[in-house]
Amino acid sequence: MEPGRHALQTPSLHSSVPYEFKNVFDGKAKPVTFSENPGSWMSRVSITTKQKCVPVNMHVERDTVDIAAVEEWLVRITLQHGLNIYTTEGTLLDSVREPILQWKLGTIMTKNDISKLYPHVVDLKTAKCPCANDVVLLGFIMNTTLDGVYIGLSFSGFWNYDDTTWYNLTDMVYSQVGEEHTELSMVDMVLTNHFLVILTSLGLFISGDLRFPSSSVLMVDYIKGKLWYNERCFANRERFEVDYVTITFERNRTLSEASSCFYSKEPFLEWLPCLPPISKGMKTILSTVVTFLVDQEQSSGVYLFHNQVWLSIDGGNTFELIADFHDDIIKNTYHSFYTSDITFVSRSGKVYLTKAGLGRYSKIGSISDKIFTLYYDHMGFIHKLTPDHFEAAFGNSKGIFGQAPDMGFETVLAPQYITLNEMIFYAYVPENEPKESIYTKKFNDIHLGKLIHSRKTGTAYIRKILQHNTPKGFLSSVIAEIVDPFGIEEVHESSCLSSSLSINQAGNFSYKLTLQLQTSGVTSSFQDSDIEKTVVIPGYSSFLITRILDNENALAIATMPETVPHNMTFLQGSWFLYNFGQRDGRTWNIHSKPCNYWFQQHDGSLSLNVLKYIDLGKSHTLKIKVIPNTKGILFTQKSGKFKQCANVSTREECNCTNDQKFSHAVAFSDCREKVPRFKFPVTQYPISLKIYSEDGHIPVETPYLVTVTEVNNRENWNLSKGSELFHFRVSVVPGVSFCNLGEEFQRKRDQGPAACDHISPLVTLRSTLGDHGCAGGPSARWCPQAQPPASEMDAGNKICGTKL
Repeated sequence: MEPGRHALQTPSLHSSVPYEFKNVFDGKAKPVTFSENPGSWMSRVSITTKQKCVPVNMHVERDTVDIAAVEEWLVRITLQHGLNIYTTEGTLLDSVREPILQWKLGTIMTKNDISKLYPHVVDLKTAKCPCANDVVLLGFIMNTTLDGVYIGLSFSGFWNYDDTTWYNLTDMVYSQVGEEHTELSMVDMVLTNHFLVILTSLGLFISGDLRFPSSSVLMVDYIKGKLWYNERCFANRERFEVDYVTITFERNRTLSEASSCFYSKEPFLEWLPCLPPISKGMKTILSTVVTFLVDQEQSSGVYLFHNQVWLSIDGGNTFELIADFHDDIIKNTYHSFYTSDITFVSRSGKVYLTKAGLGRYSKIGSISDKIFTLYYDHMGFIHKLTPDHFEAAFGNSKGIFGQAPDMGFETVLAPQYITLNEMIFYAYVPENEPKESIYTKKFNDIHLGKLIHSRKTGTAYIRKILQHNTPKGFLSSVIAEIVDPFGIEEVHESSCLSSSLSINQAGNFSYKLTLQLQTSGVTSSFQDSDIEKTVVIPGYSSFLITRILDNENALAIATMPETVPHNMTFLQGSWFLYNFGQRDGRTWNIHSKPCNYWFQQHDGSLSLNVLKYIDLGKSHTLKIKVIPNTKGILFTQKSGKFKQCANVSTREECNCTNDQKFSHAVAFSDCREKVPRFKFPVTQYPISLKIYSEDGHIPVETPYLVTVTEVNNRENWNLSKGSELFHFRVSVVPGVSFCNLGEEFQRKRDQGPAACDHISPLVTLRSTLGDHGCAGGPSARWCPQAQPPASEMDAGNKICGTKL
């Protein structure tokens, strides 16, 4: 079962929904767990090695079959086999109650009928159900050579083109306006909780309440317009909640109305102007409303401008500029309620991504298709829809938007150290740069939170964007935290590094760099290839080389004029060159930072976006889990015959500390002086395992499964005679904890078996983590119920150990 690809239907009031699972495992029966928000249930199924697939029936009961807006369920399926756990997710749709699925929109069209429309399609529009985003409509916008309104309906999120049902609504429209009208085409459409609103070139058409058979039509004499709808699910509707739809128009010469923007609430029979009336005598400037959305809680409108993105987090009272695209206009926006993703597509085909309420954004690629639209399904996967085929971004968006783009810009960067771990990168703007293109040489908000990479080596994380008028030649900069040190130029790349360097002021804003050869017979000079390189002197201003005067002299501009060293000479090896230029192609780039953390709700809910209502004066505690990814966790463990005592002849030369002498870790096994010794027999020894955290402790139960291994690869743990020293490692199986819980311990057995289930579990489980590990996270320890006979124990060794 592939995640995100299932919008399974429930066909009756009391129904069993069949699943089929491919048997890709070997072994015994597999438990299958189903869970959904807000409830959950478990079903167990046995899958044998001979079965290729097995049906699983879920019994779903409804309280009613009334047609209404109903939330689509999120379903998680877990397969457990031995120590392996496999999880997938999907959706479950109540097709009996979903309003739009009960309507016959028009005449059903065949695939052959649809293919004849492709040459006449100039654009696409989508409209999805607020409560079930896998229920979605796709409309064709036609050119003037073919009339008609054509809509496709999918209840499975457009994963498969052949699963779409196509309808011809042309006759319905002409029945309302008369067949003498021509050039009919869809302009836009919106699907609310209870109404379908279609804007056509011949007027605005509004369905009756989708829960009941009726019809009503509002006619408007505008052709170029757009519908706006603030998507919101009313499955658990409050009395004050109602759907609003806005229609905006481009003004034309025949426009007689005073406004080009109107809004209405269901049933959409009365439409009001978006903008307040203007008093007589007041000077007015003709304006065009590009976007208007109604915030029901704040009773305010939100305006977005065509080449800029503004964010308001207080209901439209104040706005913050998020993005300025200058001469590139944002053509369309798309969003996912489940993941809070918002995608912007510009007229040039560039695609940008942000999150709802987030004050930063990224460029994620581009689209070259002439006719397309984007759509987010109920699981948050993004799809690209074209007239004749659909594509889904499953796992990543590379297949749709191409390779992750470089967000760098064509200019030179001058680095300046401010601490050992921080740098400022200044973006160079040439003095002769035309005013209208200066913005192309500057850092902007898109670079916040991204990574600067050097073509040579090195990476830095951008933490702050700065805009300024000084110093001369640098109008913007970023403060960046060094992740990996940047590579410097070598002598074979810049021979000037073989000389000492002196700096003198050569003008109001320029400085002359002069070389002084220290060693005779060595070739050292400035070269044209040194232009655009930056001289870095620890503790002083950096200098961007802009011109070579001769072999010994060059002109440069300072990044920090107030820290320029005067009357000083810097010896060879005390100054460095960095190359962030672009003479032979840009030597640096900017890309998005890889995800280091995941946020998850602490209550185990599947949904990423849950709406909660709180009574006035009440409070609600939100709990989340922050989970580092594998790249943020460092596991270290090395073993071998000799470690601490390698290449030494006496035990004293090992330099073991007291802690190392009592440690059970393999790394310090050379230092151990005494280990617990148990004589035959020790059988049926009861043990218990607990996990300790800041919240207390819990017993270790499924799925915290434990494995025991012998680190020296001994396979025979049964002794028939003699004695042997065993070094065991106890570990919680991976995949059930984001910490690597495990510990090692040593035991000596005399004249008897040493079976796995007879081991004395005197051990504390702990996590070995790096800087991004589970600091403050859970630890575990084994506590035996009784102490076995022992003739020799380590000093200070306790049965339950100590809490880490």
